[in-house]
Amino acid sequence: MVNRCVCAGCTNSSKTGHRVHDFPKGKRLIRSWVRFVATKRADFTAASVTESAVICSEHFTDDDYDPGDMRRLNMGFKCRVKLISDAIPSRHSHSCTSACPVRIKKPVKIRCARRKPEFTEVRPKMVSVGTQTTRIRTSTPLASPDNSDEEASFIRSDTSWVPDEEDVSSDEEASYEEPPPHPSDSDLNVPDKYIVCKDQLMALFTICPACCSESNGRMVQQAGTFIKINQCSEVPNSNWCELEGLKRSITLLRGGDLQVSTLITDRHRQVAKWVREEMCTEGTRHFFDVWHVGKGLSKALDTAAKEKDCGDLMLWRPAIINHLYWTAASTPDGNPDVMEAKWKSMVNHIQDIHEHDTPAFPCCAHLPLEGEQRKKEWLEPGSTVAVKLEGVVTKASLLKDVKQLSPQHQTFSLEAFHSLILLFAPKHTGFSYLGMYRRLLLAALHYNCNGSREVAQTSGGVAKYAVQYPRFRKGEHTVRPIKQKASYGQ
Repeated sequence: MVNRCVCAGCTNSSKTGHRVHDFPKGKRLIRSWVRFVATKRADFTAASVTESAVICSEHFTDDDYDPGDMRRLNMGFKCRVKLISDAIPSRHSHSCTSACPVRIKKPVKIRCARRKPEFTEVRPKMVSVGTQTTRIRTSTPLASPDNSDEEASFIRSDTSWVPDEEDVSSDEEASYEEPPPHPSDSDLNVPDKYIVCKDQLMALFTICPACCSESNGRMVQQAGTFIKINQCSEVPNSNWCELEGLKRSITLLRGGDLQVSTLITDRHRQVAKWVREEMCTEGTRHFFDVWHVGKGLSKALDTAAKEKDCGDLMLWRPAIINHLYWTAASTPDGNPDVMEAKWKSMVNHIQDIHEHDTPAFPCCAHLPLEGEQRKKEWLEPGSTVAVKLEGVVTKASLLKDVKQLSPQHQTFSLEAFHSLILLFAPKHTGFSYLGMYRRLLLAALHYNCNGSREVAQTSGGVAKYAVQYPRFRKGEHTVRPIKQKASYGQ
C-alpha cells in the first residue's frame, strides 16, 4: 500500500522516491503537525490522522533529521533517516517536483531503423598543461591518468542514423525538464577546489619557492596511508588477493630505493613462502603477529579440552596464551632458539617442574613459588591431559611459527583499520572500482585523524574504562579504555 503525503497540493509518496514520516504519538507534537497541514488544508483536523497519514520529506529541513543519519546518507550508505524527537514540518511547496530527491522520468519511445551496432573504443584525451588549473564542475568521475589505458570504457554506439523527431510526442517531451542550473557559490570565503593530476602536483616540490629554480632535493617522507585495490579479475580467487597486494606494495617500496629490513604479517602460507623465497634472500627478517598465532593455539586447546579426561586444559588455557605473549616479549632480539626453549618450558611448568634440560633456558624465570602459588591445579606427569597438552604445544608447525614470533611490533593497528573499512564499505554491498577506491580513501582519512585519540577522562581527571564481554572471549570479560569521540573531519 502506497501512502501519499496529506499536505495540500502534494502527491509525493515513497513510490516517487521521497521519505515519508508517520505522525508522532505525543499529543503536543501531533497538534503542531495537524496545525501545519491545516494552514493550507482547512478540512484537516486531528480526527483525520489515521495510520496511513504521512508527511513527506519535502516539508522538513535538513536540521529536522538526525545528524548522524544524514551524514551516512550523504556518504552513500543505504540507511533509514530518522527525524529528531521534536521535529515539526515547516515548509510549504507549490511545486512538489522541484524538491524531489529522485527524478522519475517517463521513458521516451524513439523509432529508428534497425542497423548493426558498432563498438567504438573511447579513451580520455590527455593534454599536459603544466600546473595551471581551471576550476571545473562535473557530476561524473574523471578517469585516472595512471589507469586510463586499463580502464578505458567501451560505449555501444551507432552514429549512422538520426532519430525521427516526428515520432516523439509532445507530452513525452514535456516529461524531460531541463534540470535547474547549478547555483553559483555565494559565499566568497569558501576556498576554491581544483582537480590536479598527481604528476603535475608533485612537480611543484622540485622547484625552489625562493628563487623559482629547479631543486636537487628529494622527498624524504610522504605522510598518509597508501591505498591500492586489487580487482577480483586480476587473481585466480580471493585467497590470492593478499599475496598480490603484498607484491605490489613491495614493488612500490623497491621503486623508491627502499629496502625492507623487517616484515610482520599473519600466518598466511602463500605469503610466508613468497617472502622466504623473494625477500629473505635479500636480508629481510619475517616475523608473525603474536595475536594470530595465539588465535590458532586457542582453537587447538579448545578442541583438545573436549576430549575425555582433558577438561583441566580449560583451566590453564589463559595462562598458556599469556605464556605465548611472554615468550615473544621477553626475547627482544628475536632469537629463535631461545623462544623455542621458553615455549617448551611451559609443558614442564604446568606439571610443577621448573628446571629444564635446555641450555638456552635452563630454568623458569619466576621466583620460587610459595603460599597460594603452590596450590594450583598442577597436571600429573604422564597423565592423559599432560600428554595431550604436550602434543598440542610441541606440534612441528606451531614450533616453527613460535620461532618467528614478533618480539616488538604487531599488526593490531592494521587489523583496526580493516575493521574500520567495514563501516565505510560493508561486505554485503557491492561497489564499483571507483566507489570502493573512494570509500577506502575516506576510511584512511578517518583512521589517520582518529586512530591516536586520547583516553576520555571524567570531570575529576580520571581516565574512563569499560568492562566488555566480546564474543571471541567466550564469556570472559575484558577491560578497555574509552576513547574520546571521533571528530569526523570537524
